[in-house]
Amino acid sequence: MFVIEAPYFNLDQIYDSGQVFSWIKLRDSKYVIPFRNQALKIEQQKERLIMSCTDEQFYDLWYQYFDMGTDYLAINFSVKRINEYMKVCANRGNGVRILSQDLFEMIITFALATATNIPRIKAMVESISRVCGIEHKQSMREAGQITWYEFPTPEAILKSQNKLDKCKLGYRKDI
Repeated sequence: MFVIEAPYFNLDQIYDSGQVFSWIKLRDSKYVIPFRNQALKIEQQKERLIMSCTDEQFYDLWYQYFDMGTDYLAINFSVKRINEYMKVCANRGNGVRILSQDLFEMIITFALATATNIPRIKAMVESISRVCGIEHKQSMREAGQITWYEFPTPEAILKSQNKLDKCKLGYRKDI
């Protein structure tokens, strides 16, 4: 278990921000985060993050994923000084971090995001991952057996393109 104090960090705000579609919400402020071939159980208690990883795993992967090297206090302070409207925005979203996610996955989810909503995008990402990605399973205390599908590589999608019809992505297929 790894514990760290993280000001200007709010799991619920990040989850609701529209930048993540594969997190599994266990309850408020408690999530399972599948990323590549690993999954992290994370819980937030005020500014404290409690994670199911070792110190080494945190600094090798999750530190960068959560953008822990960026000074969000300074950013928030600078944004608040712009004008009153930006001050309100900065106060409302002061726990959102820009996650360091897989670039290909971000491009695909951005394309899927056109003219739809977050629950639908999550369903489409899950469907693509299930059809084209690699299945992973991990047992976690309190969460039980977690199964997730790693977001596929471009090559995996190309190899499985005849199965994409099952994903119901809403795009017309050339005949």
